[in-house]
Amino acid sequence: MSVAMATYNGERFLAEQLASLAGQTHLPHELVVCDDGSTDRTADVVAAFARSAPFAVRFVRNETRLGYAENFLKAAGLCQSGAIAFCDQDDLWLPRKLEVCARRLAEPGVLAVVHDARIVNAELDPTGRFLRTGRKPWVRRARFPDTGTQWGQGAQGFRIVFWRELLPAKDLGRPPDANAPDQPMTHDEWVHWRALWLGTVVFVREPLALYRQHEANVAGAPRTLTVARLARQVLASDYRQQAELARRYVDYLAGPGGGFPAAMTAVRFYRELARMLDLRADVYEAMAAGQSRWRASTRFLGLALRGAYLSASRPRFGPVALAKDLMFALVGQGAIERTAHGEALPQDPSIRS
Repeated sequence: MSVAMATYNGERFLAEQLASLAGQTHLPHELVVCDDGSTDRTADVVAAFARSAPFAVRFVRNETRLGYAENFLKAAGLCQSGAIAFCDQDDLWLPRKLEVCARRLAEPGVLAVVHDARIVNAELDPTGRFLRTGRKPWVRRARFPDTGTQWGQGAQGFRIVFWRELLPAKDLGRPPDANAPDQPMTHDEWVHWRALWLGTVVFVREPLALYRQHEANVAGAPRTLTVARLARQVLASDYRQQAELARRYVDYLAGPGGGFPAAMTAVRFYRELARMLDLRADVYEAMAAGQSRWRASTRFLGLALRGAYLSASRPRFGPVALAKDLMFALVGQGAIERTAHGEALPQDPSIRS
């Protein structure tokens, strides 16, 4: 197994992360570090580690800045092993991470493994856990992607171990946008999205890494939002925009990007998702246009009867989206804005989310 690490001015926490790689019960075959033009001592820290590392270490400095996503993909592309683990520069891996993930990755049909993690602060004091990505292993041919994973947004890169066949090939063209126009899929979104359609993604409930949150994070830990706040954040135009994005996925999958066995299944999925997003926009437009709550509620009911929220055999938005849309249809946006209180629920990844 190879570890692909992207670095940029990471000397503050890098030595601790590298030590956690050397402390794995299942050591990697190699570590490939791609540095995106650091101006601190990142290169020195890696060089010092390489002198005593129990595996091969390769350090590559980019001539021009690539950005974190492209830098990760470059590092992964330079790896020699069939299995690859993305690695952030500022986290801490728990000793059994590679052992557990390698065992699950070796199961028939599994293309990627996603594990849970503990969220910690800069001093490694615990502050929370990641939201569950799923209670059961994902088997792509048995069920459609869960809410949010339809856009590739299922798991952060440091939680993913995968087979290298999931890396993007140059002849596939530009990856489709991820849940928003002009925001192409990142390295982890791409790997996770393709794994869902090509095979099986297994979720490991055991926390296998410490996800460090500090003032210089590129991306942060998931937040929680009340249903009321979610309902007032999104307009019908957001769902129209997502419907158009789903149609772009259809075009991509029907072209060079669809060169895999489940491509036509994916095409059907995104066509149906586009239709359902348009129907979801209808609910919000009905209330925004001053139409009766009865009309908005009947549109919502029609969407629910199509299995738009909880279906196991077609695209679905999830239970939080169900509560949000029901609240909007029944009381309207104005009432929600006046009473934006309620129990905190996981962020709905079906909107931005």
